[in-house]
Formats: sequence, structure tokens, C-alpha cells
Amino acid sequence: MKPLPSRLLSKYQLRGMEILCLWFFGWALSIQAAKWTYLRMSDGLPLGSVSGLTLSPKNLVWVRHQDDDLVTEMDGYELFSHSIPADAADKVHQSRSGQLWVTQPDGLYLFHRSRWTAYPVHPIQEAYRQTILRLQSPVSLVPLQINHCLLLAGDRIWEFSVSMNGPQIVPWIDFSSAGFHQCRSMVETIGGEILITTRGGYLVFDGPAKDILEQTPQRVDLPDSLAHLVLRSPLRNPDGSWTFIGEAEGEPRYLLMYQKEAWHWIQAKDPIKPRHFWKDASGQGWAITYNGLYQIQIQNKDILPSDAVDAGLFFDVITDGAGGAWLGTSEGVICQSGTYWQRSPAQGKEDTVYDILQGTNDDYWYATDQALFHSDNHQSLSYPWPKDQETLFQAGNCLYTLNEHIIGVQLSGSILIFDIAKEVFSSLIYPPQPESVMRILGHHEKKGWMLSIQAPPNESAPVIIFFDGQRWQPVADNWKSPTPSSDILWYTLVGEEHWVGWAQGAAYTTGQDWMIYEPEDGMGSETPQRLMELKNGKLWMAAGSHVYELDRNRWEKIYYAGDKINDMLETRDGGIWLATNNGVHPFINDGWLSHNTQEGLPSNTVYKLFEDRTGNILAATTRGLCRNVPESDLSPPLTTILTDTTASKEGIGKGSEIRFQGVDRWQQTSASRLLYSYRQDNNPWSAFSPTNRIVLGDLAAGNHRIEVRSMDRNGNQEMPRPPLSFVYTIPWKEDPRLMELIMGAMVIMVVLAGLAVNRHIRLKRSYAEVERLVRSRTEELEKANRELLQDQKMKALGTLASGIAHDFNSILSIIKGSVQLIESRSQKPEIIQKRIQRIHSVIDQGAGIVHSMLGYVRRGAKRIASADLNEVVGEAVKMAEASRSDVEVQIMKPPHPMEVPVDADLIKQILINLIHNASEAMQDKGIVTVRISQKKQYRGHFLWKSDISTPLACIEVEDQGIGIEEANLARVIEPFYTTKAFSARHGTGLGLSMVYEMAKEMDASLTVESTPGQGSSFRIFIALK
Repeated sequence: MKPLPSRLLSKYQLRGMEILCLWFFGWALSIQAAKWTYLRMSDGLPLGSVSGLTLSPKNLVWVRHQDDDLVTEMDGYELFSHSIPADAADKVHQSRSGQLWVTQPDGLYLFHRSRWTAYPVHPIQEAYRQTILRLQSPVSLVPLQINHCLLLAGDRIWEFSVSMNGPQIVPWIDFSSAGFHQCRSMVETIGGEILITTRGGYLVFDGPAKDILEQTPQRVDLPDSLAHLVLRSPLRNPDGSWTFIGEAEGEPRYLLMYQKEAWHWIQAKDPIKPRHFWKDASGQGWAITYNGLYQIQIQNKDILPSDAVDAGLFFDVITDGAGGAWLGTSEGVICQSGTYWQRSPAQGKEDTVYDILQGTNDDYWYATDQALFHSDNHQSLSYPWPKDQETLFQAGNCLYTLNEHIIGVQLSGSILIFDIAKEVFSSLIYPPQPESVMRILGHHEKKGWMLSIQAPPNESAPVIIFFDGQRWQPVADNWKSPTPSSDILWYTLVGEEHWVGWAQGAAYTTGQDWMIYEPEDGMGSETPQRLMELKNGKLWMAAGSHVYELDRNRWEKIYYAGDKINDMLETRDGGIWLATNNGVHPFINDGWLSHNTQEGLPSNTVYKLFEDRTGNILAATTRGLCRNVPESDLSPPLTTILTDTTASKEGIGKGSEIRFQGVDRWQQTSASRLLYSYRQDNNPWSAFSPTNRIVLGDLAAGNHRIEVRSMDRNGNQEMPRPPLSFVYTIPWKEDPRLMELIMGAMVIMVVLAGLAVNRHIRLKRSYAEVERLVRSRTEELEKANRELLQDQKMKALGTLASGIAHDFNSILSIIKGSVQLIESRSQKPEIIQKRIQRIHSVIDQGAGIVHSMLGYVRRGAKRIASADLNEVVGEAVKMAEASRSDVEVQIMKPPHPMEVPVDADLIKQILINLIHNASEAMQDKGIVTVRISQKKQYRGHFLWKSDISTPLACIEVEDQGIGIEEANLARVIEPFYTTKAFSARHGTGLGLSMVYEMAKEMDASLTVESTPGQGSSFRIFIALK
């Protein structure tokens, strides 16, 4: 055994908790930043109680059910249940090649050739002798390449492998020889690193796991005061930190976090016994005990009970390092993911934020009822309003920058000046009229604020003046307001155009005349609130609940937001966002979305939107400040096209209803809030909308296709799935061209009737001659047809015969050579025996060719009967393995019988052909997976679609072979077509053609999914009823 190198790389740096006295406004104390999705028995789980969870390299979640022989596989869209030995531990590990490993008291189970195989392993046996909880494994496992895995048991790493010579356990690294003891956990990160927890710290190997024997690990030690703790339950967090549980005999447990080369920790108080500790995408800490969920604020050393989820007991937690977490409970699985909007209040959980303003650097200012706040990436400071000042704000329009030293705060009738350097407030006074009522209308880049100043007692018209911080400058003499100055609500400079808005209109001037827009110019009677020039030069106006675009001196309505629009924002990347009393509305993928509290907004009333210098979008709401987090969900939804029963039986045509159904990964966006777009044939895609059905209108005769795609509320757009294709024939009574033709024909018939009578006598005379000529031509045509048919049959027979002749010639050559060798070496039994085995092998090959031909041409009548699909598939797999010894098949089937009305013989023939085809595609170097499940929708490219209704039984045959190019998918069912012409094993090109014919015969649907270089999956769909 190789001892652990004593020269270790130390990477930790102790930082005391006292340096965290500054509150970090980078969303560290987020509230309601997580979305919780429940997966219980009502959602398809076979059992409620979950004892263990694991995450595979393919981001599949494996669920071990407590007190039962079941494990469930989840990909976020669907779930599949499989049988597992009852004494298997709580963690099921899947390798990159798809193998399943799990520990048990006597050693290991490996899922191999569709069954679990037990292997005794003495280090595991010894570790289990020292534990009481039999289902909670005391051994950590990391799968390696096929038939290999690493084990952490007894402060040592072992390699376990299975080969032709049987199982083997080899010691790799002894940690105790380097002074490391009580190694409790070993985990592999998504990046391939291997982390091992010990007493006093943890070790990290760069990976990959198969190479750690040659690597020197990095060592991260706990501070001296905590060096006695044993670390366990490591979890990776989205910000790159690691969190652990620390234990020491006789002490309460610790929750520890290692981030940016510094340790932070908090000690729990009895009776709280944390089992797992992690952070979500917003930085909020969470922990579970057996009995509850807790919020962790490690900076404040607070452990607070949380009622965020409703569950009984908590058993396990896993994270993906990107913001996703899964909790195993006594009632099912709870998926935690970040919401699209995440909130971090500064001074109060329910503070209304009225406005946000960019600072001079990476900082910003915002106003609440209590104070003016200044925040950056390190701290948040508050400046309470003067005590004698009444604070009534105009939401979304109360903070204005004058220069880098001055911020103006618009109150009701007065203006506060905040001096940033001196950190003091003062009132802005207009010297000629100290008691004036002042309003900030807008900002001019050179002249400063434009102010409306109304002298008491409000009898005279207000004056419009610019103020740059030092000087008061009246507007130019040629400024002739298009409306009384008392009505002006806002001012905006767009290029050289000075724009103003009032209750029912807007106008601009370049210094001369005014261009005035009133309700009759397209804006309606709503009050304009915002004017914005887009990067493409277009002008948008927000008025009331509508967005208008200026087109040829007329305002065209382009969007209805459902409620008042308070602000508009165009981001640096060209995105457009609206803040409304009905949430936030982003313009994404040429369509409008709406975000509300379901997407994480603390309130649906949003006053202001703001983009900071790093590209983060912030929203000021009536319940605090929040940030948009698009990285919380990057997976698109999946959509299935459905048709009603009548359409599927009688054909799709005019008036048919086409329905679609989508599901977002882990239900990040609920099904009711998904958006859909569709197109018919090659027409443009429709705009995304919540409508999940269409009714077909007039159709031309011929082939048609319907394509559908979906989008979630984060703008993740699905790539188009396989379309719904159908052929439409116009009923004769609805075809206007046919009716015109009939009318014309009737007129012609009347004319021809007279001619027919006139010619009847002459035709009667020549009838015998015509009859003779017709008989002669008919005989000639029949003879020509027979000759053509015979020629086509001979060509097909020649193609088939040449292939069979070539294969049998090879077989006979091998037999002849083997016989000659036996005759020449009759005194060497081992050579004779080897040649006899070779003769048997080629005879089996010839029998396979004959079997394929008989199966292609000779099929009897269907025999439909109810049968257990698990048994039928099992028998077919045994027949496939018996007929070809090089086939390795594993079956994943549900734990309970699945009764299906089916022709069992046809199913077996289909599966044998698919298994042989899969084995040849992998050139006998992999495992063929046969999976049985129940489906509510189809998946894959249709090779044949039958008229069967859901629910469906699905048999999937999956390989890891060479795959099929997309352009060739439709050709794989053609007789004699093969993609293995140049591979090590030649195909006859008949196997998949036979599968296609048999699927049609038994009224089953046949689909395929394939990726070149990765493999193919063929699926047979059968009606359950």
C-alpha cells in the first residue's frame, strides 16, 4: 500500500469571524430566494419515505426508498423506478458508463447484465461491524471506469474491480500513515476533484479519480481551536465554497464553511443536531436535522427554525454546486432551486424602495421611507431623513444626480440636497422666492436639473429654470411651452430634441417650433410616464398601461402590460424591461414575458428598474429591493404534441384541435405559466403565448406538419421537437374545383348525349372490331406487367441471394479450412477442439441468417393476449443472449407486473432483432440496456406511429454504439439498408426492417433517438388498455 505523502500543500488561511462586522449586501441574507418543488407519491414516486440521494455525472438524481427494495431515477422531467436488494445501503452511485454501485453489509452490489450481483469485500464488512445503522453506509464510494470503483473505508482508499478472473480489492492510499484519522467522507465534484474529510480538516485531489494514486493532495486544516473536530457531510455551493458538519464527542455539532481560503463557523446549541449544511444560489444558508429545516446566518451566528417546507422527517441532502439542492424526507423529495428574482432587504423586510440611482463606481443609492441607503460590494450604509422633514415620494422619480458630489431627493413640493462628501442633508432654496414649491422635471447633461418653480400662493404660472449646483438659468427666450408650464410633468433630452410630457400629450423641440403629439396622434387619453430612445434609434413611450412606438409621426400601440407602467429600462445587451404595478415584463426572444411573485418578486408593484455596472438588474418594489438571477434556471422545457381521440381515429383536418403539453425541468416554471409557439408547415413561428392548443383552419390537400416549441419564464427556449405530420384529403363536397368540374361535366354530358345517340348506330357496327382490339391490347398489357414484375422480383432476389451467398461462402470456407486442419493435426486434441468450436460458431452464424430470412418472410396470425411485459421482455433477453454469446444486456424494469394486451411472440422477435442490432452497433464492446416503463407521452423520431391512446407501455433498447446520422434515421427501416457496411460486423440490413413491419402488424408505435458517436435508443410504445 502506498503511504500518503507527508509533504502536503497547505491552502488555508485563518480569518476570524470579527472581520465580518460589515453587512454584505451581495444577497447574503436573502429571504424567499429559493423555490421549493415537492415530488411525492401523488407526483409519481412509488413510495414516500426517502432514505438517501445521489447525483450522477449525468445530473440524474437517484432516490433510495426507505424500508423497501426500490430505487427511483429522476432527470427533472420524468422518473423511473427499479428494483434493488432490500439490504442495499442508502446511496446508489451511477458511473459515467451507466453502471450502478451500492454498498451492503457484506460488500458491494453491482448492477450488471440486468441484475444485481453481490460481491463480498472485507474492508466494507469490517466497517459495517462498527456501525449500528445498517442502511446508512459507513463506506464512501466513487465509481471509476467500467467494473471499477474506489472505496473509503477504515482511513484507507481501496480499489475494487471485477474482471474475467473475478473480483479483486487492492489497497491504494493509507491516510493513517500520514497522521490523518477518522476519514468519514469521500466525494467527487463535477470537475472531477476528489475531496476527503478527516479529523482536523480535509484533503483535495485534483483528479480524475483514477489518477489520484500519482497525485499529491492539497491540505486544508481547521484552525487550531477546531482541530479536534471530525468533518463529514461535505456539500459544494454555487459560490465555490464548501460546507461541512463538524463533530466532537461530548460537544454540540458545528456548522462550518470554507470560502476564499477562510473558515467561518457557528456552533449549534442542544438539542439542535444538524446533519447537513449548505447554501443556495443567493448565499442563504440552510441546515437540516432529523426533525426540521433551519435557516443559517453564519455571519450573525444565528440558527433559526424555518417553515419554508412542509415535511415530516429529513434524512439526506445533495447539491449540484450550481444552486440546486434535493432533500430526502419521510414524505418524498423536495427540490430547492433559486427563483428568477431574489430579494435582500437592507433595513427592513417590508421596506418600500421608491427609486435607485447609480453611484460613481460600483455602488448605488436607493430611497425608502426610513432613509437614503448607499450600497456597494462590501457594505450598506443608511442616512436617515431629517426628523422635521415630511417624506412623501413620487415613486420611481425621487432620486436625481446633479454631479458626483450631490444627490437630489424630490419630496412633496420640496427638494433635499445630500452632500456625499459631508454626508449631510440640506434643503434646496430658490433665492428669489425662498418659499417656492419646486419639482425636478428632468436632467440636462450640461445645464443640470430642469426645475418647475411655483411661487406662493400658486396664482402665477410656474417658471422653468435650469440649476447646475451653482447657477440658476432660466430657459431660453424662444422656449415657448406647448402647454401651460404648470402642467409639465417631466423633461427628457433625446439627442438634440428637448421632450416634455403632460397629462394628455407630449412634445419636443430642437430650439424652434414644437412638434406636439396629442390623443388623436395615437396615444389615447392615458398620461405619458416615460420616454426612451432605444439603441436602434426607435422611440418608445410608456403611457398608462401601454407601450407605444413612434412611427412616421404617429404613436402605434405595441404592448399592453395589464396595469400602470412605472419605468422602462434598456440594458446594455439590448434587452427591454418594464416595471409595472403588475410585476416586471422583460422583452425576450422577440416576445414579452411577465414576472410576478411566482418568479420570486417580493411584490407585484415595481417602481423602478436599474442595471448596475456589472450587468445585474435590480428592481425596487413595495416590499424591498431584489435582483434578477437568470442563471438560476438554464434548462429549457420539453413539449409533447397531443391530439384528441377523434382526430387520431378519423384523421386530422379542418376543425381538428391540436393540443400541446409542456414540462419545465424540476418544474422551475409551473406548467400553467409556460409559453408556447407553433408553426404550420414552413410558415413563420407564432408569437409565444400561454395558449396550449390550436384549431386548424382551411387546409390544402397534401402533406402537412405542425411544430411546437415552449419557453419558460426565464426565456429558456426549447429547440423544436419532432413535428406532428399528417396527410389531409379535402372531402369532395367541400372542394370548389371539383364542384365546378362536376357542373361542367354535366353540361358536356348533355351535349355528348345527342352525339352519342347519333353515333350509336355506327358504334354498334364496329363493336365487334373494337372488342377484339381491346382484348388484344389488354393481353399485351398484362403480359408486359408480368414481365416487369418478374424482373423486379429477380433483381431483389439477386440482391438478397448475393448477400446470403457471400455470408454462406465465408462460413463454408471456415468449415472447410477447419476440417483440413483437423485431418492434418489429428494427434492434437486441443487444436481439434478449438476448430470444432469454430465450426459451431459459424454454423450458429448461418442459422442466424436463416432465422432472419424466415422472420422476414414468414409471420403467422396475431395472437393477442394479456401478458406481463416484464416476463415477456425477460424471456426475449434470455433468447437474445442464448443465440449470441457476445451480447451483454441489462434490464431495468418496474418492481411490479405490467399487464399488457400483446402478441408475446412478436414482441420477442422485435426485441431480439433490436438487441442484436444494438450489439453490432457497439461492435460487442458495451452493454445493451433494455428499459421498461410507463409513459404519458411519446419521445423520439417516429419510424411508425399507430393510433393508440395514452397511457403507454414503453420498451426502450439503448446502446452506446456508433449512432446514426439524423439524415439517415428515416432509412434504417428500408430492407437491405445498413449503417454497418464498413464496421467490424457486417449487417444484413433486414433486422430493423423486420422490426418496422412487426410493429405495424401489432399496432405499436416505433421511435428512435440517436446521437452520432454516443449511441441510439429504439422505443416500442404499446397501449396499456
